[in-house]
Amino acid sequence: MNCHKCNKLIVRSSKDKATNKIQCSECRENFHGQCVGFGETELSVYETSGRKWLCSNCAHDRRLSRSYSDGGDALSQDSNNEIASLKILIKDLGEKLDSGLKRIETDLGKSLESCHEKLDENAALLSAQQLIIEKQNQIIESLKSDKLALSKKVTELSVRLTDLEQYSRSNTLEIHGIPGSQNENVAGIVMEIGKALDVPIKEDMIVACHRLKQKNNRPSPGIIVKFVHRTVKERIMERRRVKRTLSTRHLGLASDTPIYINQSLCQERAILFAKAKKVKKELNFKFLWIDRTGNIKIRRDETSTICVIKTDSDIEKLAGNRV
Repeated sequence: MNCHKCNKLIVRSSKDKATNKIQCSECRENFHGQCVGFGETELSVYETSGRKWLCSNCAHDRRLSRSYSDGGDALSQDSNNEIASLKILIKDLGEKLDSGLKRIETDLGKSLESCHEKLDENAALLSAQQLIIEKQNQIIESLKSDKLALSKKVTELSVRLTDLEQYSRSNTLEIHGIPGSQNENVAGIVMEIGKALDVPIKEDMIVACHRLKQKNNRPSPGIIVKFVHRTVKERIMERRRVKRTLSTRHLGLASDTPIYINQSLCQERAILFAKAKKVKKELNFKFLWIDRTGNIKIRRDETSTICVIKTDSDIEKLAGNRV
């Protein structure tokens, strides 16, 4: 048998049941299930339940026959009833829609009003916070200015304190290179150095004299001596610059170790002098010395300006002006 719709052979299949047949109970024509829109489930329902099925043509004819048998008035009345029902339904839906829209509009209005209130509150809060921030910024700027002024004042006071401490050492020398011994007479060693430099030194010309603490980079601790008058110190420094070969043999010792005589520096000035020596080497400066008052001075060459170093900022300026 062939399908009345596609005119192809109907073959019962266990694999694809949608191709199995279904028969119209009116015209008794056979169709593929898939040709009339039925899948396996629909075909199984009709097959097991024994329900009758009409093809589209027979179903159309049956509807027409029922309409004619009921009469035109009945059809018209049914149509009117359906239209009236639809109108009522549409009216109800419209009323519900209007009610819903009004409720949504009211809720939205309240929400927008609440949002505006919150925005106004936030704007006022932000304005107040902005004023606070501006005041805090003014305070910060004032504190910065005060800090700079205080920092400058501290630097000035530190320099003055260092100058005073260094001035207290204006009569003081440090001597290095002389080996130490037990029960030595340190003042006597200083007087012997005076003889070697042709500067007579008596014991009453010395205020204090003793060995310094041992340093790791020196074979023996140095000697620090403070004179009553600064002129004695200055004469010794002048004679040492003339007699560059001064060594321990001039003191009658068997060794021949150079003797170094330097102006005594306070701790802050000594640290600064060490930094200055490093900068001198890095920048290839030619001269670095300590003057009679204990100030550190540096000069690039014979034609350059002499710079006085009193603070770390002076060192930084030199490093910043490197060529």
